[in-house]
Amino acid sequence: MKKSILLIPVFILAACTSVPNVTVTSEVTVTLTPSPIPTPTLHPEFTALQNEINTSSGRFSLQADGLIYDGGTPIPGMTVAPDGTMTLTVNGETVTLDPADVDFDDEKGISIKGYKWDKTANDGAGAWVEAEPIKEYPVCITENFRDCEIGEVDDLFNGNYLAHLRTLSQPFDPEKFKDPMPGMIITSNGTMIYDVASAPNFEDPETAPFRRNVTAGVVYGSDGRMYMVLPIEYPDPSDPTNPEKNVWVIGIRNLFNPRNGEAIPESSIQSDINIWLNNMNIAPIRTGLANPNSGTIDELAKITWDTHPDMEERFEAFRNGDTTALDGLVVELSVTTTSDQWYE
Repeated sequence: MKKSILLIPVFILAACTSVPNVTVTSEVTVTLTPSPIPTPTLHPEFTALQNEINTSSGRFSLQADGLIYDGGTPIPGMTVAPDGTMTLTVNGETVTLDPADVDFDDEKGISIKGYKWDKTANDGAGAWVEAEPIKEYPVCITENFRDCEIGEVDDLFNGNYLAHLRTLSQPFDPEKFKDPMPGMIITSNGTMIYDVASAPNFEDPETAPFRRNVTAGVVYGSDGRMYMVLPIEYPDPSDPTNPEKNVWVIGIRNLFNPRNGEAIPESSIQSDINIWLNNMNIAPIRTGLANPNSGTIDELAKITWDTHPDMEERFEAFRNGDTTALDGLVVELSVTTTSDQWYE
């Protein structure tokens, strides 16, 4: 028997013999929430100093960067560390300051005990330098004024004697001042006194807005002409209880005849002292350059007028209550007679 062979074609379908290209697109929106930056915690000492400066002054402020600003301008050479340590650059070296030695005053600016700003230093750019030590002078009661020689006349004008007087400042108590306070007038001969309508004024020294007898001294002008020096202490009207702001007017009384320069007799000097201490309650200030009686011009008073040509305006400001207008200036005082009650 003949056999037949059936050939059956076998087709094998191989799946995936052709792989298509597939593109996968992922669209994911991610919203990032920024983490808050923590506010740096200031050292308590820094914060305390910052509050003290910022609340006591409308002009000066301590910022978080450690700089003290005068308005919008940093004070050169002065920084505060994060721990509250205040430093100053002096002659290229850093010195640590006691904040109690730094005074921020909206009108007078910044002052630092032991240091001063020298605008001529550093080729005119300015720098902090050490202040010269305060020159000391003896302190005397009025009767013993000769025991307190001031030395050179220049010391009355160059700030040396004024710096000494500031060390004697004491706080005033405005609660004790006379109420109502008499105004000031300028007499026909140019002497500034308190209103005569309320005389006698200030029989109790505690009611007076000044001190007349803190100290006294003597200085000699040309040809050995003698002056009694009678400084008068006043409160600063903007801060009357702060002794660091007290005003000192350097009063002088010539002890010679202004016409010929001859010394007045000792009996006259003692009479003046007695009147000043026992009969007068105020310190009359001459507002004119020329002596109202002799017409002569005092050499010390002339120095004040030459260096401050606005003296008339200063006297008027002082009369209206601004005692700072005469701060540190040398002016002539008038000592009257016991019968002249309107000087009380």
